[in-house]
Amino acid sequence: MKKILLGAAMLTFGFASAQSDQIKFGVKAGLLHSTISGDDYGDGVDEYGFDSKIGGYIGGAVDLPIAGNFHLQPELLFTSEGADEVNLVYARIPVLAKYYIIQNLALEAGPTFGAMLAAEDDAEDAFKKIDVALTGGAAYEFPFGLFVDARFNAGLVNISDINGIDWHTASFMVGAGYRF
Repeated sequence: MKKILLGAAMLTFGFASAQSDQIKFGVKAGLLHSTISGDDYGDGVDEYGFDSKIGGYIGGAVDLPIAGNFHLQPELLFTSEGADEVNLVYARIPVLAKYYIIQNLALEAGPTFGAMLAAEDDAEDAFKKIDVALTGGAAYEFPFGLFVDARFNAGLVNISDINGIDWHTASFMVGAGYRF
């Protein structure tokens, strides 16, 4: 996973240096409402009864203009998520395609790659270290650099490291940031 994170960072900043006159760097933070959903042994029953939890995130983003209203926005976020009974800390790399539908308002969508950095108590053994999600949302950018966004992340891969159990992450994020 370290190679993936390093490769994504090198690609992002390599492209960024080639287009530096149009690129905007930014920082962001916010809250997220997350849960772990799934079932045991394929019977459709979630015997673990995970409740959702409120967590947070902090990180940075790079806005790369591609053509016209189309932009690419890779980010690096550190998140506190999971469920009420399970606290998980992830490093996440969303790679979002952005399309400005009107001035300052963009729709965002793309994959999010995650690496679990820590888990509460002995929960680390129950979860895989890698997660992949599909992300979609919207962002509004004010002319003075402030932006707000809202997103939904739907986990695509089974994060359970226990045979016969199928768990997926899901979260709703709201936040704000500033572009330089």
